[in-house]
Amino acid sequence: MYFLPYKEKFLSHASGLQCPLRHGDRIRVILLLDDNQTYKDISKFLFLDEGSIANYRKRYMEGGIEGLILDEYSTKRTKLNLVEEFQLANELDDRIFASTKEVVNHILKNIK
Repeated sequence: MYFLPYKEKFLSHASGLQCPLRHGDRIRVILLLDDNQTYKDISKFLFLDEGSIANYRKRYMEGGIEGLILDEYSTKRTKLNLVEEFQLANELDDRIFASTKEVVNHILKNIK
């Protein structure tokens, strides 16, 4: 795969952006893909799942670097009341959950 015919221009543009650190992995994914690294290898290098890598590639191919770093996330108000939020926050401070699903199961079992 050869994504970056003008790699210097890409790097110059990327370095001039004011963006959060999390966007660094997205940029590294594109650079590694350009160096013919496989999704599997990139996944091991950056601790990302292959779905995220495919998503970053697609976003870059469709929108360039601006599309790659664009975040259009929206959040919803929690369904927990303040006491329940406090209980969950304490649990999150005391324990590391392996996944979001595990957190949801904890909420359903112990809080709701």
